[in-house]
Amino acid sequence: MRDHIRSFVAIVLVISVLGGVITSCSDSSGRSSRRRDREEEVPHDMILYSETYNGAWGSLNDRWFITTEGEVYHYDSSTSEYMYAYYCDNAVSGYSGDLDQLIMRYTDPVTTISEEQVQQIYKLASRLKPEMVFDSVSVACDAGSHVERVLINDEGDMIVIRETGDNEGELREAKSLLDYIDDEVCPQLEHANGSIYSSIYTCDDLPVYEFSERLCTEGRYVANGVYELEGLISSGIEQIDEEILANDEFVFFIDSSETSTTGYRVFYDAIIFSDGMAQMIPSPDNYAPDETEMVGDAVCDFCSVICVPRSIAEQYMTEDGGYVDMNGNDYTRVVIYE
Repeated sequence: MRDHIRSFVAIVLVISVLGGVITSCSDSSGRSSRRRDREEEVPHDMILYSETYNGAWGSLNDRWFITTEGEVYHYDSSTSEYMYAYYCDNAVSGYSGDLDQLIMRYTDPVTTISEEQVQQIYKLASRLKPEMVFDSVSVACDAGSHVERVLINDEGDMIVIRETGDNEGELREAKSLLDYIDDEVCPQLEHANGSIYSSIYTCDDLPVYEFSERLCTEGRYVANGVYELEGLISSGIEQIDEEILANDEFVFFIDSSETSTTGYRVFYDAIIFSDGMAQMIPSPDNYAPDETEMVGDAVCDFCSVICVPRSIAEQYMTEDGGYVDMNGNDYTRVVIYE
């Protein structure tokens, strides 16, 4: 009888152990599966991958980026020899906006990649950790810096996975990702290169002036030279640096705004050229009064002047010598008759 009891207990113990193992494996597998699915779920409205080239002395800046929606954007803010802002004592300085956000808002993507490609990039990238780094070896001088970054989690963390130019190196743990980008994504970007060419300039790159006074009738203007600019804003011309006025190297884009209550700031301190249009960009430092705030009845005037090198601006001039904004509206051409 005791032998039968011992056998029965042993069988129960074996079944219990096996059951526990099976349950454990099932839970572990379930957790692993859920964790894997969660890691591979692509977040929305973020930059998935970026490729930026900064030239020697910071005069060139060319950038590609892909969003988690698969939209591909390309722009440059290359100033080259047009870095005039350093001697403009009265010009606005210090831009606080996000250039990538401006490009996404005001221009169209140059191409798109598939949802499967987005998922694969994020799947491989999500295996990387923020603390991962690689050794970069100096191989050149004045060749610029070419840096690639990728999104690794839904918190927005991006890490460098490869660098070329003056320094070269790549993240060993990202080899599969780099191979995939090189073989499946880069050819698509190269094919799209040049289809939509966008350039963006801010008050960090070019002279931008702000006037809190009524210099001209409300509207948006373009003055093709100093003579026309002086005729439009004669009372404010002395605030512009003499070196800018002393030559004929600039085309001037002007916005004049008027509000009927106080508590506003309405200035423009950036401009985008893209696909035949020239778009003045409102300053991120602008503000407006809340509906519940008490405001006065005084009229407020705001005038912004963006000085764009002629060699840049004339690339986007229409056939009749004018300019249009992103909505197809013409800038009023300033014509001064003697």
